[in-house]
Amino acid sequence: MTSCRTSTPADTRISVYAKKANLGGLLVDEVWFWLVGVSLDVPALGRGELVIKDARETAVHARASIKRLEEYFQDGNPVKDIRLWSDGEYLYGKGTVPFGGAMTKVYLRGFFAVGGTKDVYFYVADLRVNGLPMLAPLIKKWENEINPILNQTDWPVTFKLRALKMTKEWLVIVSQADPEAPCHFCSGGEPASVAP
Repeated sequence: MTSCRTSTPADTRISVYAKKANLGGLLVDEVWFWLVGVSLDVPALGRGELVIKDARETAVHARASIKRLEEYFQDGNPVKDIRLWSDGEYLYGKGTVPFGGAMTKVYLRGFFAVGGTKDVYFYVADLRVNGLPMLAPLIKKWENEINPILNQTDWPVTFKLRALKMTKEWLVIVSQADPEAPCHFCSGGEPASVAP
């Protein structure tokens, strides 16, 4: 659902809601974008491109379920039969990977962090292969390969990501300072649900 009100250029508002949106590799269940005081490139609109020249205020609110996070970590990785869960603080995972010609059990505990103003990173707190802890340089190498998990480099406008929250069901990424505060611009769409 998209809405645009154009009373004056300084008051132009664009609201966008999307389900199952791909945010540069990370598929989220729901995302809301909000822009105020938007200045658009009119010739680009004529070519079918959305080019935002300026915006006085921007905000984003995204929710990715544990299932979507599993899909993200399985995509392009040799991890098989991965299963993720959360205790509301950390993300945990179990699965198997091919290692030395044999399938090897892997256990993971990690957390998400907002990096700077536009990226989201995943950091490993504990990684074990067949019960043995992995060395820090190997963990760092893997983190460098997957991070950032959310990057706005190719987006037409950059949103400041101020906070995130891991719950038992969701990773919530927001531009407001408090990830638990109600989203004042989130509206429209159907209520989110997690399908088995």
